Amino acid sequence: MFSHSIPSVARVLPHFEYFFEQFLFGIGSWLLMKAFSTLLTSALLVAGCSQVIDQFYSKKNFDAQTFNADISECKERNSVDGAMVRECMKAKGYIVQLETK
Repeated sequence: MFSHSIPSVARVLPHFEYFFEQFLFGIGSWLLMKAFSTLLTSALLVAGCSQVIDQFYSKKNFDAQTFNADISECKERNSVDGAMVRECMKAKGYIVQLETK
């Protein structure tokens, strides 16, 4: 007699499964969207703030002809990678000053 008045687990369980799936899907989508937007915003801020505007090189007995030869050699050797070129120029005795945004 009591078994007919109490809903069986088999009849109630699909409703809870559906609710649980919808809840997790909604939360999962929201979290994914939030993570993506945060990552994109962070990447844009880092790229914008770390951009080098000007580079100044100085060296004792500095002359344009020697500088042009040195910078050309460093760029050729390092595939125009800015950080590697600066390190190459430092190795040649130049003082590198960066002015950033």
